[in-house]
Amino acid sequence: MMARADAVKRTQLVYQHVLEGIGRDLPEWDSVASEWASKLAGCGKDVWLHRCPVDGAGKTVCSCCKLAICPRQQRRYSQAWTHRIRELAKRLKAPRGYSWKLLTVSLRQRGDVFARVEAVVKLRADLARLLRDEYGMLAGVGAFELGDHDNVHLHFLALSEYVPRSILQHWMQGRDCTVRGCHHPADDRCTECKTARCPCHHYAETGDGRTRPRCNGSWYADVRACYVRKGRLRSRGNAADAAAEVVKYACKPVTRGDPGLLDGAELRAEVEHARRVALFHLALRNRHRVETYLAARERAPGEDDAIDDVEPTPEGLRCPQCGGVMHCVAYGKLTPEVAGYAWGRPVRGP
Repeated sequence: MMARADAVKRTQLVYQHVLEGIGRDLPEWDSVASEWASKLAGCGKDVWLHRCPVDGAGKTVCSCCKLAICPRQQRRYSQAWTHRIRELAKRLKAPRGYSWKLLTVSLRQRGDVFARVEAVVKLRADLARLLRDEYGMLAGVGAFELGDHDNVHLHFLALSEYVPRSILQHWMQGRDCTVRGCHHPADDRCTECKTARCPCHHYAETGDGRTRPRCNGSWYADVRACYVRKGRLRSRGNAADAAAEVVKYACKPVTRGDPGLLDGAELRAEVEHARRVALFHLALRNRHRVETYLAARERAPGEDDAIDDVEPTPEGLRCPQCGGVMHCVAYGKLTPEVAGYAWGRPVRGP
């Protein structure tokens, strides 16, 4: 737990640094970026580590800035979503013909990260409407993710009827195709471009000696079936085999974690990644990176107990597993000289 707390603080310090730079480079975002940098600097100045003497369960206690970009807040969100969907998969009996599935869709990447986020915000709302109206969705979670080269895409975990990938591709292509009179055949790319997994700009032969422009709409759509075994949601088609992994894939924090004590090219790469993340969150300002739908909107029993990084409380902490009193085992005070916490045993915890 000490190493994780130090990693969170070092990540916050890198974000603080790039936010201050963004404020200088983008004057229109100066006030927001400066405010975020200040809140990250003050986040978690004091940290108490608690552990249950009976079963060894641990929790970190500290005051969080609650910014969406904060890795501590991201961790809290991720654990809450994981618990909620795991519990939902246990108790929500799927009607005949229904199943859990993980959909990943990506639009053609146009403009800067602000324009891309704007486009995916609309895509998420439209996809949720499609799944609800055409495929009877009973529960859903849609989350944005920032990929390489600022590729902003959408993961959507849904309990619904079968969704054919070809239909989803046709729907995606029809959203932004600019070819006049195009019928948007599913994945109209040539074999070479399919193999290379890239957009296609080659003409197609019509069979009568003529050629036609191929559909240039967004084509990336992936559908992976999930199933429930022994009360746990598992995924077919990839390495994720538990509810936690499925939901983390859809809702994972975008930070790569501890930047460590790097130097040279590695440090420059981490700072550049942090800058991309900061711009992504500025583009998401006043929006939810994760949105829940229908039955997934309901909080699950024990959702708060599932989070292992919590706010201080005057009542103290009780173990979510055995109900016993948790004991404070270490105290960390933020020390700028070591870019982390100076650890010792506290006289008393919060």
